[in-house]
Amino acid sequence: MIPRSTFWLGGLVGAGAALPLLVLAFSRLALFDPAPAWDLLLESAIFGGLPALLTAGGIARLVAHRTAERGTGFGAGIARAVSAMSLVGAGLAVLIAVAQTGGPEDPRGWALVAATGLPAGIASGIAVGLVAVSRQRRWGART
Repeated sequence: MIPRSTFWLGGLVGAGAALPLLVLAFSRLALFDPAPAWDLLLESAIFGGLPALLTAGGIARLVAHRTAERGTGFGAGIARAVSAMSLVGAGLAVLIAVAQTGGPEDPRGWALVAATGLPAGIASGIAVGLVAVSRQRRWGART
């Protein structure tokens, strides 16, 4: 059994980590027209907030289930979350790029946009994995 709020807590942590990191990466690399970071964060939250929340929540739930079933530790849970959230980071980067400017015209530009999202996905995957595994271990110790 997993804690009830694992989905929502993991989703909030994942979205709360991924979206600001993507905005930071986009503003530092200047991939789009110069816009204030606040405007980019607002557009990112509008277009990518719900997908980030739901996907990160599902990943947190998956990690908690696998931790409960197999009794694995932090390393395996974080690896599972990072592998899934890295792809989510790339997908969110593409989604935000389409919302921001319609996307790059050059096909190689899409690869650059997706590659920009990978570090944000990895960092948020670490956060989601830590939250899910630590909650599951505490919950499992009580039952």
